[in-house]
Amino acid sequence: MGTETNVDLGDSTYIAIGKVLKPVGLAGEVKILPLTSFPDRFRSLKQARILIGQNAQVFDVRAMRDDGRFIFFSLAGVDSQEAAGRLRGGLLEVAEAERHPLPAGSFYQYEIIGLSVLTEAGAPVGQVSEVLETGGIDIYMVKSDAGEYGIPALASVVRKVDLAGRQMIIRPMPGLLPDQYAGC
Repeated sequence: MGTETNVDLGDSTYIAIGKVLKPVGLAGEVKILPLTSFPDRFRSLKQARILIGQNAQVFDVRAMRDDGRFIFFSLAGVDSQEAAGRLRGGLLEVAEAERHPLPAGSFYQYEIIGLSVLTEAGAPVGQVSEVLETGGIDIYMVKSDAGEYGIPALASVVRKVDLAGRQMIIRPMPGLLPDQYAGC
């Protein structure tokens, strides 16, 4: 599964690939937390679109470096610690059309979050609220009025993901859901 966050702003859809954490130094460099499974994509950025609240600004990238965990950008027009500080909390975005392709049957987290979850028998379970990365099998957290359930991202459990229909069809294994779903 790829990690990237979808941000929809009217006519254009962008994907957040990083979050501005804080200014670094006095010259306006910003520290970015990668929000992508593909951090190499930062190397090719010529411009940085940063969304702060409902406002997006585009900056030319003057320099980029990374330390293996974080990305550091020097941006044109951001020449002081104060200017860099105004970007704190902003999301570094790319157009959705520029997202990194995934193998067949794989999905970005933002595509999974919000899907309605149904059993194979059509019983509604809830809606995916979060994807937990465990280092092994991802867990889809599903919220409903009855509670919250962790659905393992296993082919034997997740039978179908219909992005167009905004649904996930599951075959719950015994004990995964309350008794009301037994046999569903």
